[in-house]
Amino acid sequence: MQKKDLSRKDVIIRRELFKDIEDDVNQVLNNGLKIKITKLYIISTYNDHPDLDEFCDELKENLKTEFENIYWGWQTIENRVSNHKGLLEKYWSNFIIKLPTSEQEFKRNFDLRKKNKNRFC
Repeated sequence: MQKKDLSRKDVIIRRELFKDIEDDVNQVLNNGLKIKITKLYIISTYNDHPDLDEFCDELKENLKTEFENIYWGWQTIENRVSNHKGLLEKYWSNFIIKLPTSEQEFKRNFDLRKKNKNRFC
């Protein structure tokens, strides 16, 4: 698969993706892999789209692949990454929202009460 200009019309991008996906699946089939795979993930920064999911299912049926073809678009990638704490901590630690623990919250509230008591009493 190659880099796509995502500013073009969706129909054109999807048409190219159909061809790229089919080429990639055929390449896997024709290269005689030394391992048996059960799933082939096709991952793209283009959007999730039901047409692409359906196309992947049709390819499995038409090409009689022993493996499932699974398309992950950008929304799926974002969802998978944002729900994987280890990846977030390793690669995007600046984007993790750190909520205070109950102990930190208690200490903060205690310190605020103490500070306010000294001001107003």
